[in-house]
Amino acid sequence: MAEPIQDGDNGFQGVNMRLDPGLLPNGFCSEAVNKRFINGVAKTRPGIAVMNWSNSAEDYYKNQTYANGDIVRYSGLKTSGGTTSLVAGAEAYNGVELDDSPLVGPVSNSAVGPYFKRNSTDSGGTHVPLSGVSTVDTTHWSDIGNRTYPFTNVKGVGVFRDPTGFEHLLVATSTGVYKSLEGNGSYLVSSHTITDDVVFVQAFNQVLLFQGEDADPLVMADLETGFVPVTQTDTDTTIDENDSDGTEPIPPAKTALYSGNRVWVPENDNVHVSDYLNFTRYEPVRSSLRVNQGSEDKLVALHKFDQNTLIAFKESSIYAINNIYKNLADMSLTEMTRSYGCIAAKSVTTVGKDIWFLDRSGVRSLAITESGKVQGVDRPVSDAIQPLIDRINWPTASKAVATYHNNRYFLAVPIDGATENNVILVYDFQTNTWAGMDEGAAIGGTLTTATDGTASTYYGVKDFAKLTYAGAKRLFFVSTKGTINLYDDYEYGGIYDQTVETDSSSANYGNVSQSNITDKIVTRGYSGGFTWPKNWREVICETATNNPQFTITTSHDGVEETDILVTNKTFARTTYDRPFGKADYVEANTNDDYLTKFRQDYSWNCDTGIVGLKLAGNGIDPDKKQTHVNHYRMFGNGRYIAVTISNTRGRMEVANVGVKGIKGQHIGRRTI
Repeated sequence: MAEPIQDGDNGFQGVNMRLDPGLLPNGFCSEAVNKRFINGVAKTRPGIAVMNWSNSAEDYYKNQTYANGDIVRYSGLKTSGGTTSLVAGAEAYNGVELDDSPLVGPVSNSAVGPYFKRNSTDSGGTHVPLSGVSTVDTTHWSDIGNRTYPFTNVKGVGVFRDPTGFEHLLVATSTGVYKSLEGNGSYLVSSHTITDDVVFVQAFNQVLLFQGEDADPLVMADLETGFVPVTQTDTDTTIDENDSDGTEPIPPAKTALYSGNRVWVPENDNVHVSDYLNFTRYEPVRSSLRVNQGSEDKLVALHKFDQNTLIAFKESSIYAINNIYKNLADMSLTEMTRSYGCIAAKSVTTVGKDIWFLDRSGVRSLAITESGKVQGVDRPVSDAIQPLIDRINWPTASKAVATYHNNRYFLAVPIDGATENNVILVYDFQTNTWAGMDEGAAIGGTLTTATDGTASTYYGVKDFAKLTYAGAKRLFFVSTKGTINLYDDYEYGGIYDQTVETDSSSANYGNVSQSNITDKIVTRGYSGGFTWPKNWREVICETATNNPQFTITTSHDGVEETDILVTNKTFARTTYDRPFGKADYVEANTNDDYLTKFRQDYSWNCDTGIVGLKLAGNGIDPDKKQTHVNHYRMFGNGRYIAVTISNTRGRMEVANVGVKGIKGQHIGRRTI
């Protein structure tokens, strides 16, 4: 009798794409897409939810004439003492109740009111969107419901914390800067023509806006005043750090840093340093530092290391600027490495006590030694996902952005020729491994595909932002399409990715749609612990699912040697696996038996609605997952076998995978 062989993983922790699949240690996958590795289980990532905070609050209805195609927010009517009346021009409704008089809205949103689009070809005359209480004037207006209108031509993203503690998302566009607040629309802070990407830098209670080397920086002291040109103020020379009053205004730049009560501005090879407690001035001779004089290596970014040290990143080298809290005459420059540098300023991120950044060789780190000094790590931390690094479109990689949140490092990069950040690479510090790559239409893709030899147009992640939402600090990203998106949040992310129609010429402009998340893991190559050929006979997968549709395939170490075990497998919401012959579950929960055991799937069919749904007793939990142990017979041959589990909807959690076989030989191959 042939010798039985078995192998498998009792849990998963991360991804290693560098090693041969047959050489990976237990618990490692050779590939993962849209997955999180939590407590040994490979789970579908959270959905991406679109926030409607980008909706401009300036488009409220005014008592005036509108032209065909104009879109306004709110109905223009209010109620007071049971009487409905027109909101006067001076009262133009902007989302806040006026004189304790709530807005009257149509059926689509009776409490607040949605958007209305003027549909009359007659642009003359004043017509209120509602002709009566909740009755739309369909002759002149269309109720187009609740929509999410994106920003246009996003140039940069920042966060402003006002003196009251509120966090405002700042979004710079080609026409000005908007601020958004949780649960509110966006308001134009100030109108400016912005042509280059911008960086926001908060210095105490003021925010600086750096808009490239060809435009002077702007400053905002409060949201009412908005961004204005920087006005030089006198420097307090009685402070020890200020030996003299700076004579030059702070120069324009692509980026800057606030640290040690000074603003630090990189320009070519120079770092210009403002006066102490005065960002409006600097002294060009005494307050400038040359980094690696005479080199063609470009200065990319500055980053705070500790209270006394900054790190200066150039494209192919890295330096430490020491003694920044003392008199500037005491500053010193230490070369750390000329072996690598940083290609993207916004990829530089503090990760615990280390600093991570994107170099042409991959993601690298500066680590803190036991003596408290900073030291570069020779091997890229992205070595395990080098095949993904190799796909980066390096001519546009300077747009890459990164952040650290909830024990994970996220790096958005352009791959496969994209000119915007169309995927997100994820590292999990709880497992100290890479979790693979996130992708999907909500993250990035192609706006237009060239068919005539011209370049395609791409969209993707512009920048990340961490904001307080629903009482907790959460992670968001702003897309180059102009949408604000909640990301990597199991509590509010849901099971779908949301996207917005951004084509203003489309009838669906502003409509939010949802799509299923496609996720995948590819296991390591199971070999049974030895190298000779095997005949594989069975694959076993333990999963927990919610409305899945999955395919399982196997691959061997030969060329294109794959087998499909199951395609688009689903589980029925109404069918019980046992006992035999049990009557189907009624989706309205008429019998209050939602939690009765042994049903194949416990997801809720949203298409059935909630009319007649019984919620008493056991209730309904649409996120509940059913566990299945899936056995699949097969016939395969090779040194190892790898299992691919891909899912195209719902949630798929893979707890463990096992394989069984017998000792054999390579069929159809010559043994030498």
